[in-house]
Amino acid sequence: MKKIKTVAISACSLMLGIAIGALFVWRSYYHSMSSRCFVGAADSLIQLQQLRSGKIDSAIQHLEVSLDGDLIGLWGFYKDTSPEERDPHVLKLLNKIRDYRRQYPRTTDNADFDKTISQVLHWDDSHNK
Repeated sequence: MKKIKTVAISACSLMLGIAIGALFVWRSYYHSMSSRCFVGAADSLIQLQQLRSGKIDSAIQHLEVSLDGDLIGLWGFYKDTSPEERDPHVLKLLNKIRDYRRQYPRTTDNADFDKTISQVLHWDDSHNK
């Protein structure tokens, strides 16, 4: 009887741990996604307001800054991957961004930041071996 009780308590503890862990993961994911949606909506609103009020240069600048941030974030996920593990869609996007930046070069007041962006845009070239 004592053995059955121990097994039952262990199983209940395990199930409770799994349920609490799942709840924590779900809440973290929910918070992350809702925050991302909030930021995306705020960015879209700013850009639309700038475009509708004729502030095209401000809207473009806002999009350029967003692109830089997303580019660095994306690179953070993929910079340490081996060539055979790289997602071809990510590489294609990096190439499109590199082509865009060749056509529309951009610099900031921060030389280190500009250097990082350049390294990100040429990451696949230097890590393709």
